Amino acid sequence: MKQYVGEEIVEVEKTKEVLSCLAEKNISFELIGDTVQIATGSSREIIRTLFDYCSPHKVLTRPATLEDVFLKLTGRKLRE
Repeated sequence: MKQYVGEEIVEVEKTKEVLSCLAEKNISFELIGDTVQIATGSSREIIRTLFDYCSPHKVLTRPATLEDVFLKLTGRKLRE
């Protein structure tokens, strides 16, 4: 699972500022509805960058799941 999505997922609200900042910092991300998801092996580094440079309103960190791998490989939700 790690090879596809890392160990953790950092979720942050989709705002113009966050999207611009992530692109500027060359951080890969996926858009899922109104959420930006960043797959990582080190959520601390991503969170530090987000708070230091991107001014997010809300950040959530969670373990990566098999659904995250499915979304990465197919681009579709399990319920579709």
